Amino acid sequence: MFTFSSDDMKRFIKKVIAFVAVVVILISAADCIILLRMQKNWGTMSSRRGDKATIKDVPDGINLCNFGSSHGLYGFNYISVSDEYTCFNFALPGQSLSYDFRILKNYADRLEKGAIIFIPVSHFSLFGVAEDEAVNFESINRRYYRFLDPQNIKNYDWKTAVLAKYFPVLITDSLVSLVKQMVDDNDENCWGNETDPETAASHGVVRYDTFVESRKDSEGNRVFNDSEISALIDMIMYAKENEWIPVLVTTPYLSEYNSAVKKRDPDFLNDFYAAVNYVIEKTEVKYFDYSEDVRFSNEYTFFFNTDHLNYKGAARFTEILVEEVVPEL
Repeated sequence: MFTFSSDDMKRFIKKVIAFVAVVVILISAADCIILLRMQKNWGTMSSRRGDKATIKDVPDGINLCNFGSSHGLYGFNYISVSDEYTCFNFALPGQSLSYDFRILKNYADRLEKGAIIFIPVSHFSLFGVAEDEAVNFESINRRYYRFLDPQNIKNYDWKTAVLAKYFPVLITDSLVSLVKQMVDDNDENCWGNETDPETAASHGVVRYDTFVESRKDSEGNRVFNDSEISALIDMIMYAKENEWIPVLVTTPYLSEYNSAVKKRDPDFLNDFYAAVNYVIEKTEVKYFDYSEDVRFSNEYTFFFNTDHLNYKGAARFTEILVEEVVPEL
């Protein structure tokens, strides 16, 4: 029968300690890389995304800002108006209207009285199941632990808070996701890209499936997201109570995307505008729809895909908002 001598035991313990030390070092290194990339990348809330400003670099005295999902994140570029306004982009990819509201409350002390708040309403914003019922909710929800106060985080959990802030490797969904967080530069590169008619034609169908078809139930019926509609109404009223000026806006899309929607679901736009009009009736908020604006709908140099503006398109869109919308407020 094999037995350990005292020397064998010491060597075994040393190897275990060495192994654990290597694992700890690797995890710590990965954590440092991920945390740095989380704090500095172009897919981040910022007023100066080209300079990779940190996600918490929210200035005081904001008088022009936007919220939204990726359409807000990539659709606003304050480069040409930053001398006139103190600006900030509070949008993040896949961000819900209910989280727009939570972020607004979190940073309410940074906004001046009379601040203009653009709230993008995308085609998917008001439809689908409640956010916390979605399959990927936990994965998306973790990012808010990095910069929101506990009371503004859905289903807040202190253990998740510690891991999300200091040990993101330990709550990464998969090894692929981990590697992507460490090395992927797509968020940095895509905002400068341009699309073309051939690419846009196929992409429009893909985005229809993502924004419209996926928001139906198993029987093919459209699901109105009552919780998000209510959150939008509450956000608008909260803004008005604080003497800010909320404005609803739908960002520009290429004609290929709009055509895909109209062809595959002729009733969708009626339902979409019915939901938007319901919010308008409840709040008397102003709404500006640029989804089919002819200055953008066939201008491929303004988009990096069918529904997201690139750096140049976002700068032009922001200029138009300041020129056309702001004077009406």
